[in-house]
Amino acid sequence: MKALWLLFSVLGLVACANPDYVSDDDQQVQNKPMADGAYFSKVRILAKISWENTPNSEQANAFILNLSAPSDQFNELAVSLWMPSMGHGSIPVKIEKINPTQYRITDVYFLMPGDWDIRFTLKNNGVVIDSAYASMIVP
Repeated sequence: MKALWLLFSVLGLVACANPDYVSDDDQQVQNKPMADGAYFSKVRILAKISWENTPNSEQANAFILNLSAPSDQFNELAVSLWMPSMGHGSIPVKIEKINPTQYRITDVYFLMPGDWDIRFTLKNNGVVIDSAYASMIVP
């Protein structure tokens, strides 16, 4: 009987676990964040961020998003900014496709210093294919 109780207790803890890299308000973002990019596990693409300036909260920021491989699995990239500790985002960014593996993201405004997520969503004809995010501390 003790063994059965122990088994159910352990299963209950494991079944209720929520990884700390899953956002409560957006269950689509499930890939573990990186500081300099993101990994899309469903399409197996690594996205690396190359900042054009040192990101900060006092000016417009911009970066190049370099994908490790082109993919015909998506035809749209969405990018949004989210501040998890404050529960709000920022204004929409501008996205320019340079070529099949590079995008230039401009008008990146971090409204205040602190922790920020840059959320990436890959879509095909409006349907979400994969999503990931990068986390960073903005001075």
